[in-house]
Amino acid sequence: MTGSVPLDLAASPRDNLYAFGKTWGTFGEDPLVSTFHGAMYASVGTSRLQPLFGYAGTGITKVRFVGDGADERLQMRGKETGFFYDLRTGAVIETWDNPFTGETVEVFEGGVMTGRLHSRKTIRGLDDVPPEIRAYTEKHHPEYFEAPQDWDVPGPILSSWEAYARATPREA
Repeated sequence: MTGSVPLDLAASPRDNLYAFGKTWGTFGEDPLVSTFHGAMYASVGTSRLQPLFGYAGTGITKVRFVGDGADERLQMRGKETGFFYDLRTGAVIETWDNPFTGETVEVFEGGVMTGRLHSRKTIRGLDDVPPEIRAYTEKHHPEYFEAPQDWDVPGPILSSWEAYARATPREA
């Protein structure tokens, strides 16, 4: 894994973990920014998909190996943002106008939606983050542009879906 030694993804579980870690973040100390963006669409019957709003965000992830021998594992630690935005203006939104009900609703409400997502590590760091998303994050959540400093995480690590499910009251 150093210098000119190629990774052996077919035979080495450690090399596979190393490659996975590099896909998501950095083993180095300097932060590596990833960004994602996409659009949410409404799908109604056989009608053409209708774009509703966009979503974009950032991630800064550090990875390292911990443990020895058979107990060695990959540890990941990161910070992520995610925002919904108006497709015409690029401005971050918290509500959107549902064209089917005529209601203004929060971005998570409104039925089944389909999305397209593009995610990548950046070459130019924060300069690759969409300008409106970068400005909003710098103003409201600047700590998300700093790499995590600690490796110990108190409590359970939840996926965004699990966190949403725990925070949202059941409908029935």
